[in-house]
Amino acid sequence: MALIVQKFGGSSVKDRDRIFNVARIVANTHNAGNDVVVVVSAQGDTTDDLITKAAEITHNPSAREMDMLLASGEQISIALLAMALNELGCHAISLTGWQAGFRTDRAYTKARITKLETERISSELERNRVVVVAGFQGLNKLDDITTLGRGGSDTSAVAIAAALHADRCQIFTDVEGVYTADPRKVRNTRKLDEITFDEMLELVLSTHAAVEKAPRTFDAAAHHKLARRAAAESIVLLRNEGGILPLKPNEKLAVIGDFAETPRYQGAGSSAVNALQVDTLLDSIKADDSGITFVGYASGFERQGAADAEKLEEAVALAKKADTVLLCLGLDELRESEGLDRSDMKLAENQQQLLAAVAAVNPNVVVLLSAGAPVETPWVGQCRALVYGALGGQAGAGAAADILTGKLCPCGKLSQTWAQAHDDTPAKANFGGEGRNVEYREGLYVGYRYYQTAGVPVAFPFGYGLSYTTFEYSDLKADEKGATLTVTNTGSCAGAEIVQLYVAKQDAKVFRPAQELKGFAKVFLAPGESRTVSIALDDKAFRYWNVKTDRWEVEGGSYQLRVGASSADIRLTAEVSVKGTNAPDPYEGLDLLHYVSGQITYVTDAEFEALLGHPVPEDVVRIDRNMTLGEMDHGRSPLGWVAQKVLRCRLDSSFAKGTPDLNTVFQYNMPLRALAKMTNGMVSMGMVDGLVWELKGFWLVGILRVIYEFVKNLILNSQMENRLKNS
Repeated sequence: MALIVQKFGGSSVKDRDRIFNVARIVANTHNAGNDVVVVVSAQGDTTDDLITKAAEITHNPSAREMDMLLASGEQISIALLAMALNELGCHAISLTGWQAGFRTDRAYTKARITKLETERISSELERNRVVVVAGFQGLNKLDDITTLGRGGSDTSAVAIAAALHADRCQIFTDVEGVYTADPRKVRNTRKLDEITFDEMLELVLSTHAAVEKAPRTFDAAAHHKLARRAAAESIVLLRNEGGILPLKPNEKLAVIGDFAETPRYQGAGSSAVNALQVDTLLDSIKADDSGITFVGYASGFERQGAADAEKLEEAVALAKKADTVLLCLGLDELRESEGLDRSDMKLAENQQQLLAAVAAVNPNVVVLLSAGAPVETPWVGQCRALVYGALGGQAGAGAAADILTGKLCPCGKLSQTWAQAHDDTPAKANFGGEGRNVEYREGLYVGYRYYQTAGVPVAFPFGYGLSYTTFEYSDLKADEKGATLTVTNTGSCAGAEIVQLYVAKQDAKVFRPAQELKGFAKVFLAPGESRTVSIALDDKAFRYWNVKTDRWEVEGGSYQLRVGASSADIRLTAEVSVKGTNAPDPYEGLDLLHYVSGQITYVTDAEFEALLGHPVPEDVVRIDRNMTLGEMDHGRSPLGWVAQKVLRCRLDSSFAKGTPDLNTVFQYNMPLRALAKMTNGMVSMGMVDGLVWELKGFWLVGILRVIYEFVKNLILNSQMENRLKNS
């Protein structure tokens, strides 16, 4: 279908797992009908290791011999990747830079490409092979090996793409995209949707000198230290009865819970990343130097929720030996993942049973919770402390140890309201389920905007978070541009406070939440220290969207600026006057009783349709392009029934194993029309229409239409490919 050049850096092929990960990406691209050329760099730190080896021999190696040495790194990478591709059933061949046709000038260690002879690459592509090329290297006129210096693999990939007139050149990297300038240093830069090969070459060559000077490695330890600090400042202390935290020196501590040994530190699916280092809480506690006595560890429960009496008994026995129990609970990888909706907000039953059993023999329980979203906490009275570690990243467990032992003072605040129960949430009646429609009846009343406006009690409010110290707010001064106040640390340890500024209009004519967060500021204070904190308000602080004027408007009059430690802990209030835009009420004449009161769980169909401006669409399955693959059993074709059944069985099987197949989840929920967009041109929209005819019951006509459109699509794709090659 297309000719694609893909480039992967050294970290992408650092070890066996990463090599096979790259191989799968390449194989999928090739199996979609594309010709593929892959450019790879030396594995991981290979180049730096080779430089070190040279330094062990001589402090002044010749440039020519350095090129001979350094070129070997890429040869290892290309051979291993080609082996992996062949192992996956994708025919591949590796070529060194000179075999691939790179000719360079005579500048050893920093050569420039003078010519690219593509005959060998083209010949291998014609044999339907993936061509794996060593970037960074070529031959000069003396037939000596040369290297292109730092960033040479990127240069090689772009050069190949330009010489072969490739359809795409994909540089796999960890940056968001190509910008007109460095967005960290230049304001108002923009990301480029696409650039020409000439522009790519200019970009590579113009930055070549800077890339050569850039370090090949980074300080992984410093990065991990920063990740630990970020995680620590994000941890939220939700409960601390009797000041049980921080843990005390000489305190006998038992650690219980599977998450202590196998941390849940990130999401699943495409959000998963390969961390260079992952802390575990168990190791972090054992390595702690604050004087805590570690008395043992027990897993306590089966991670996926199955009952295990033996693990429960072991945990209870261990809890009896300790002064304090650190109980690590949370949501496992099956309960929250990309492509899946949670069916409830509960902790697994076996974890709740473990907490009850442990608390019965030792009341000094500290729960450390690992989860990506709120959970119901009817069990909170069974623990004296509750620490929300969220999904803290690679250093999250070490950060939790810092908070638990008092090395750091907790300062995180909740970014979501924690409801007392799933039934209390505003979207429960309209979100999820088996129907096709998801109705966003809550309108503006999302999260705290609903709970506070409707007066619904919650477990933990938005913006909430405790500290080991205390803070006093005073001297509030405010106008429509912002607020200034004094914050004092009145406790005995240093800590940070996040001051929150909410805006409220109690006499609003246009319905709105009771209050809305419009700014916040974080301040670090030593014991007894006071600082002035300023929070600015911009032109968005008082506005609302007017559906009648089709623009942002401001309702004039008196507003309250409320400053607090959370949405439910307002410490200071000031009145300000704001000039309005005198826009008409967009909802005048409409019966929106429950939107005005915020009681949106009682919104009627008539109210929702009045707000929408049109009737609510029927919740029925129609046999058209928008039917999903998982709905084909609603069609009138046996082929559709079988295909849907196969997908459903694959989906159910993956769930039964405890490892949901996200690709099957996506396919099951994918509309038929997406087949024409997700198959690299193999399926056309005409073929989709033929499939729709088949599902409507026109069996023979539908199949013939699919076959006709398939042949037509092959011809059109072939004609397009020829035009591209000859352009």
